Amino acid sequence: MIREIWVAQKRFPYGTNELEEAKLETFPSDKVKPPRIKECKAHIECKVLWTKIIGFTCIVLGSIEAISLNREIEKLDVKEQAIALKRPIFFSYQKRENTRNWIFAEIGKIHTLTERNGEVEIMSEAI
Repeated sequence: MIREIWVAQKRFPYGTNELEEAKLETFPSDKVKPPRIKECKAHIECKVLWTKIIGFTCIVLGSIEAISLNREIEKLDVKEQAIALKRPIFFSYQKRENTRNWIFAEIGKIHTLTERNGEVEIMSEAI
């Protein structure tokens, strides 16, 4: 879902639904107002306690209100869950002139997302 995450994180005009822009389906959350994303295999519902803007970054502290997994994931042991969830881990970001690169990893793969002049290319390789 790296492409969808990339689309959803972009800046859109006020009132734009980022999830629709990323072509993600939603369904109601159990404890909070924002919906869960159907394509995700696990969900953590949180309430924001406070935010702190530091330069170009915002730190958010929240309380977890609910956690859910789809039924297929619930049946797996912890190791199998980690593999099945394919959790991306952010490694780095570089910007050179008109090119921006992000590197992510998951168990067994490294993904490089390159944005050049508004176009995106995602390359993945097994490790």
